[in-house]
Amino acid sequence: MMDRRDFLLRSALGAAGLGLAAGPAHALAEAVGVPVAGATGPGGLAASVSLASRVAIADALHLAAADETIASDVRAALLEFPQQLVAADAVPATRAETAALLGELRALWPDRDDRPHDRSGTRGDMAEQRLAWAAGRLAHDAAASVLGTPSADEARARDGQLLRALHATQTAPVPASGADAAALADVFRVIHQRTNIRFHTYAPDREDPVGWSVRLSDWDRARGPEADRLAEAVLSGRDDAAFLDPSDAAFRLARTVRQARAVPAGALDRLAEAPGASAYAQAVGAAFVAMRGVGRFFAGHDDALDR
Repeated sequence: MMDRRDFLLRSALGAAGLGLAAGPAHALAEAVGVPVAGATGPGGLAASVSLASRVAIADALHLAAADETIASDVRAALLEFPQQLVAADAVPATRAETAALLGELRALWPDRDDRPHDRSGTRGDMAEQRLAWAAGRLAHDAAASVLGTPSADEARARDGQLLRALHATQTAPVPASGADAAALADVFRVIHQRTNIRFHTYAPDREDPVGWSVRLSDWDRARGPEADRLAEAVLSGRDDAAFLDPSDAAFRLARTVRQARAVPAGALDRLAEAPGASAYAQAVGAAFVAMRGVGRFFAGHDDALDR
């Protein structure tokens, strides 16, 4: 039987702050001060998303955090609000809208308001949060150009393969189909519920708190079976080297950074040019280059967002 606590702690899924679905788009939009015209799902709750795309963005964020070509204050902002960055795809925006926001943030950045103005500690003009969201939005767009829009079954197979690969970097490989799928599904439900609670309390619906809670509860129950399907994908799925090759530079270097090991000189530059042949590695590389572009834009390079 798979040890639930071991998987939760070692797979890096919990540490990435990821759930089985996107968070409430309106809540995130309100939190980062970005207007959103609409959201999918009941009561503004977004539909399910691929974990693979979220983990790819989280990996790219870790690479950006180690990239000294990005100004330290920009890196600090991205690291301070990783959930806004990783879940940035929950708020729809065009590239032009995101670029315009980055232009506004760059103009106010030297004089940004750092004063806490509420009990959550949210800063006055939320510049850091909005920067994290905008960088994440561009990173998601870059990764999506590689990952495409897989079917539900294909996305689930990718997620299962990625979770197996992440688990294998920390401990013994995931057991085959004889492992306890029900126990693993319970782990996924716990992660999903924790993520929902974070979003619910981050920007709650103050006008209709009871109705919001009911809608969230109904939606959460409707999503329950996905945990079982994902557990089966982890335990019985087959690896596809075209999607993920753990020997690719992007996957290996992201693990190096996450494990707080030294990054070899020039490794990030080489990764930006040659992240690996698999779709996952290319998605991480594209997202990392997008974040590096944000850093260059904040350093005064007006064409840095064009790539």
